[in-house]
Amino acid sequence: MSSDIADLLASNAGDLERAIEARKLRESFGEFVKAAWIHATGFEYVHGQHIDVLVSHLEGVARGVISRLLVNVPPATLKSTIASVLFPAWVWTWDQTADFLCFSYASDIGVGFSTVCRELLRTQWYQSLFPSVRIADDDDSKAYFRLSAGGWRRTSTIGGLATGSHPQFILIDDPISRDGVQSFQNRETLRQWYFETLSTRGIAKHAAHVVVQQRLHVEDLSGHILEHDRTLQRDHGSSPWHHVCLPMRYDSESAMVDRGYGGDWRKEKGELLYPELLNEATVVTTERGLGLASSETKLGQRPSRRDGGLFKLAKLKTIDWSDVPSKLDAVVRFWDLASTEGGGCFTVGCLMGMLKEGFQERFYILDVWRGQWSGDQVIDQMIARGLADEMRYGKSVRLGFESQPAGAGKYVTEQMTKRLRMFRVFNFFSMISRVFSFSELFSVFVLAETMLPLVAIK
Repeated sequence: MSSDIADLLASNAGDLERAIEARKLRESFGEFVKAAWIHATGFEYVHGQHIDVLVSHLEGVARGVISRLLVNVPPATLKSTIASVLFPAWVWTWDQTADFLCFSYASDIGVGFSTVCRELLRTQWYQSLFPSVRIADDDDSKAYFRLSAGGWRRTSTIGGLATGSHPQFILIDDPISRDGVQSFQNRETLRQWYFETLSTRGIAKHAAHVVVQQRLHVEDLSGHILEHDRTLQRDHGSSPWHHVCLPMRYDSESAMVDRGYGGDWRKEKGELLYPELLNEATVVTTERGLGLASSETKLGQRPSRRDGGLFKLAKLKTIDWSDVPSKLDAVVRFWDLASTEGGGCFTVGCLMGMLKEGFQERFYILDVWRGQWSGDQVIDQMIARGLADEMRYGKSVRLGFESQPAGAGKYVTEQMTKRLRMFRVFNFFSMISRVFSFSELFSVFVLAETMLPLVAIK
């Protein structure tokens, strides 16, 4: 065999291997992440099972079966590189007309992601597999670049509009800083921008939204999205939002449910999310450095208010049952309703008591009852708990729940009130409940007008 023929066969064999590899990477975002990682970052890839869950959901976004995706995972778990760098680069391997509008709270962060993505497309590795993916010469900058086939990636900061841009994908990564989230005005501005302004971007193309962040505050963007999701679930029985929430340590009570794209696979309480890279010693050191509250927020994805609105957490005390007064002046169980059995949001019924002490009142958290029940099961639980409450505290116990002011919601409220007619029932419009927490509403509806000491039972 001549050397020319041997070279030709070897060349053809190499082309075939590249074609097979390219097809494998096009068909699987997970395989693409593993192969592309070192070329994008310069570091060896370290796999973790949480990555399988994240890439599966992003594949759902790319294929058009998930239109809204919220990702809450701890820092150092590769979320930003996967979502903001590798995701667009992978989509372009099979759809070069796809366009991405990307946001971060700081320009240098967003531009950094964009630059890494752009440079990945230029690597010899990427071009050898996907040679048709080319960046146009006339639109080639760090913050905005366009492919010859028409797809593009534009970077903007939170609050920016990128006027005229109507993308297929909207990616928001790190929407607010640790310092910025402490300001109510910053949080409210972010909420308004997302729900009132950004919602119109890409509407003609039915743009998919992906929001990626570690939790920083109860009222960060993720918190508002989760409240929006809960409202949609309650009012309409469904929501487009998919939530990837994987804390650093496993907690069975808040474990992410698998909706067809992967869930929390862990079984043991405290089991680590990414032990392949973040082992026990590393996580413990981080937890000690952050402190309990910050660890629960940034690592556990469970932010809590450091102080309340009407009820101040600094005034919350834990007491024994023996210290609870034998007679209370008012007892109310209020229900925050959901209706998805075995998944979704929890229905929660909080029982609180009030004792008058002269011109002051003291509040007691007596019981919290929660579960993931269907609509009929919810009412059964309300009746069962109502009867149990009356047996313990007497017929003066009041039962409250949120009502909907019009349409089907009004009918549901009327039917629930009829089924609960054996109790002293009060309800109020959802527009009120979104302004006040239950604790605040308790004081509004049960005569308390000022904040006074609040105690909880062990």
